[in-house]
Amino acid sequence: MSKLNSNQIFKILHIPQSELIDKDFLRKQGPQNALEFLGRYREQLKTQEGMYQKVIRGEAELPKTDLGQCTAEQEKTILDLAFKRNKEAIALHNSKLLDGIYFSKIFDSFSLKTGTEIRLLDLRGTQKLNSFCILLISAHLPNIEYLNIGYHPLLNSAVFLGVNFTKMKRLVVSHCPELSGLIIESS
Repeated sequence: MSKLNSNQIFKILHIPQSELIDKDFLRKQGPQNALEFLGRYREQLKTQEGMYQKVIRGEAELPKTDLGQCTAEQEKTILDLAFKRNKEAIALHNSKLLDGIYFSKIFDSFSLKTGTEIRLLDLRGTQKLNSFCILLISAHLPNIEYLNIGYHPLLNSAVFLGVNFTKMKRLVVSHCPELSGLIIESS
């Protein structure tokens, strides 16, 4: 252990640079502080996973960004940042820009790893959501466990044709009159 410095520990354990707060200070402090940081980081991940499980069970909500009052330019900036920075969970409500073309651009810019990390997606009230968007989500987010597409009065069961959500645990379609009789079963 004494032969490793804290920079090497972070590299070995694949901790992303973006997760390190005051990383230069931690590196200067040596391996013991790096290990203490790792302990705190692990606890933070456990807490976050507990919250995600509550969302999947319907016991909690993801922290959301409501795009309803944003200008198109503000919304574009928020959308770009949300999909670039968020690793596992994204909640964007009332988007006026998210459509098949926008999803295509977002997913084309994804690295393969980024798409596989997103597990929870809340897009309720997204005005231009359609079957192409749902198909793109299922194709590019293979680990999606929770999807909320509620508050879409025009969505119908056709949006799910050709869609394969292999890890889906909870799909929320509340306030979608055309989907009121929808039955979803996992095999």
